[in-house]
Amino acid sequence: NPSLDAETATSVTLGLDFEPPSVRGLTTSVNFFWLRFDNRIQEQNILPQPIASQPQLANTGYNPGAAAVQSYFDSPGFQGDSSGLGPAGVNLIVDNQFANTTSTIERGLNASGRYRWAVGDSQFELWFAGQYLLADLIRAAVWTAEQSVDNTIGEPPKFKGRGGISWSCDPLLADITINYVNAYRNTL
Repeated sequence: NPSLDAETATSVTLGLDFEPPSVRGLTTSVNFFWLRFDNRIQEQNILPQPIASQPQLANTGYNPGAAAVQSYFDSPGFQGDSSGLGPAGVNLIVDNQFANTTSTIERGLNASGRYRWAVGDSQFELWFAGQYLLADLIRAAVWTAEQSVDNTIGEPPKFKGRGGISWSCDPLLADITINYVNAYRNTL
């Protein structure tokens, strides 16, 4: 897309680390983040609503005619006519190339904790780390409202986390880890 503008970003992060003296071996951390991208360069999110009502997708016209569609069918990037209708079966052309999104705002929390202790010659460690997204908003154009896009394809999930426990006694080590990422909507 030759008309792309440079993107810019502003970020703020506030954090708190805590190691209580009364619980030896425990460390915890909580961080808040806020990011704002202006003119973010990205493929546009296709949302689960009529395509023609999505201002972030450049609509090049209804009923474009077989001649206008044929150039897309002839292009090297064409991925096939899965409907088998040919150029005459196309009712709408949408240009979803990289574009500048007016703004993207993401806010969230990161948290982690680790607890280490010993029993005889054995060392144990229990840990967790997670991220919770408070907001993931895009404004496709200055005249459009912000839209929430969290838990959609191509965007971060609302929640993801990892946790585990490990045991070691030289020279042996055992570790169990659990990963979780919440479901997302495939709007394609």
